[in-house]
Amino acid sequence: MSNPERHHYFPKALLRGFCFEGESTYYMIRGGNKGPERRNINSILCKRHLNTYEHLNGERDVSLETFFAENFDDRIGGIVSRISKPKGLFDLQDVLSENRRFLVQFIYNHQRRTPEFLDQFEVEGMLDGTIRRVLKATGVPNPSENDVRSTLNEKQRASAIKRAKVHGMARQSKSVLDLVNAMNLVLAMPEGNKQSFIAASNPVIRATNDGDTNLKTGDVEIWAVIAPKILVGLIRPHIPGGAIILPTRLVRKVNETLFKQSRAAASGSKELLLSLNKPR
Repeated sequence: MSNPERHHYFPKALLRGFCFEGESTYYMIRGGNKGPERRNINSILCKRHLNTYEHLNGERDVSLETFFAENFDDRIGGIVSRISKPKGLFDLQDVLSENRRFLVQFIYNHQRRTPEFLDQFEVEGMLDGTIRRVLKATGVPNPSENDVRSTLNEKQRASAIKRAKVHGMARQSKSVLDLVNAMNLVLAMPEGNKQSFIAASNPVIRATNDGDTNLKTGDVEIWAVIAPKILVGLIRPHIPGGAIILPTRLVRKVNETLFKQSRAAASGSKELLLSLNKPR
């Protein structure tokens, strides 16, 4: 089982597929001074106690990280292996049918567990909103910015922001999950043998045709890379699922989108990372 306290938000079971030798891959921070560096996958796309809930008394609760490790990370590798090397078309269909619900849940949580899913300013805004409501309920009708900011000291505020992030991760909206489960599952693979996808720190693309990225109201598709040659998508129910081949230009578009929205990325190809850092 993966270590829940050293939380790989891009599971190690998937990162192994992006290695060019043993457990070594090329890793690059977007916009940094260094190019792609050889790194062991134990040290990338992870953060210690990322989803640990710290109680006010200082006790740590790793149940959410343990849940991810036991229910997602330990299973996804075997599924990817079967998808990558199916015994035939019917075997591929069986894999998708048998694991559909799991893959849907994995993609939904894959986008939420990265530290880049909720922007720091968004979380701070949520915290400030909660403090304002509490102040109003306790007799401060129009709390000022100073009232809100002086309620907690710097250490308390940082701790509250961390707890808010973990609490938000642990909450699973039934209405959203119902919408996601109703979507069709599709696999997309590059048309060329030399084409591959990257592993990115913000690993899920939300694509839309109408500009509305809300799952409840918009025409939204969710795409996640789970292997260098496998992109999994959740698409609207009226569009058929199954397996499709992506032309080279769309493979490139997927990589450019992932790289642009992420802080860092990994690949077995140094050249691919370099080309993304210097867009065409």
